[in-house]
Amino acid sequence: MPLSVFREGAAGDLLLDAYEADVRALVEANLRILGQKCVDGQPIYSSAQIEALLLHTPGDILRKAYRGTFLLSFREEDLVGAGGYLAGPDRENRTGEIICTYVHPALQGTGVFSRILLEVATLAPQDGLAFLEGDALLDPPVLAVYRHIGCEDMGEVQHQLDGVVVPRRRFRLDTADLQRTMYAHEQRRRRQAEAEALRRA
Repeated sequence: MPLSVFREGAAGDLLLDAYEADVRALVEANLRILGQKCVDGQPIYSSAQIEALLLHTPGDILRKAYRGTFLLSFREEDLVGAGGYLAGPDRENRTGEIICTYVHPALQGTGVFSRILLEVATLAPQDGLAFLEGDALLDPPVLAVYRHIGCEDMGEVQHQLDGVVVPRRRFRLDTADLQRTMYAHEQRRRRQAEAEALRRA
């Protein structure tokens, strides 16, 4: 699945404009499914929290995308994944902000998420960033991925959206460690796919 990279500036903004509606739809689809998920029989987020997220998150993601480096993953002509990073204000500490990655619900667990993260880990150091921090929604599979790849869990944070409190977890990524981890993960995934293809042949 090819990746397209959009960087801040007139040319990147013009190209990203063409996919703005697709990015919104991708984010909204993930949020609606998250609204149906439960942990220990209890909804992760209330309907009010999901509505607040639907109102604010797609626009927030796009605002960051236009100000930073944003990656889109395609399957044929369909957008199936999006994510990226911002250089951010903390350049002295070589720390940027991760733009949350979203993957088409039908393709989660197929390597789209890991490919985007690997590209982020490759590009961010070129912008002088050694670390990325970001706040993830409390979606168990997403949290499990961040922990599995060695991100530092910095604890729960509370976001206020029009008076509605939405908890998230903050993670810190070491780009060098992430690049090594994601490269090894991608190589294992490719070997498994090749072995499966040979088995079916």
